Formats: sequence, C-alpha cells, structure tokens
Amino acid sequence: MKVKAVRALPARPNTACGLHQRALVELASPVAVGRRRSPFVLVSHIERRPETPEVSECMAFLAEEDGHVFCWEQLAEVIGLDFAESLDLMIERLEEL
Repeated sequence: MKVKAVRALPARPNTACGLHQRALVELASPVAVGRRRSPFVLVSHIERRPETPEVSECMAFLAEEDGHVFCWEQLAEVIGLDFAESLDLMIERLEEL
C-alpha cells in the first residue's frame, strides 16, 4: 500500500514515558480493521515503556484525519528504536499491508 503523506504532530512530554512523538500517515487506500476503515494511521512513539523504562516503543493505530485514534488494535509495533528510525520502519510495514 502506497504512502501518500506523512505529517508530524506536536510532541508532548509525558512524565511516565518521556517524550511522546506522533506522526499521521496517509495511505493511498484505506486500511481495514474489523469493520472500521481509514486511510489514516497514527504512529505513536514513546521514549520509554512503563514496564521496561530502558526501551522505547512505537505503535501504529487506525485514525481519523485529525489524528484521533478510533481503533486501538495495533497495526504494527517497533521496539527499541528512536522516533526517526521507528517511523521509517513503520512506513515500510504499512506499505506491506
């Protein structure tokens, strides 16, 4: 599936998880999760996971055009990379859907 656009969303500090960085990825075609469909995917990255603070985590969720997640079933996950590396890998994984 081809990626049409990637838009950075404002980063937010989080006392439990460090910096929370996000990007909204727009795909050329909608992705389906159950009965929900959207061409938008929110990529969410935290510097440290609460259960393993030395490890970062990045997840992708089906979203609306404004970045609001409406399906919390993960489309993909990347563990242990910084935001830029995670986003690149996540885009590759989304293109494989």
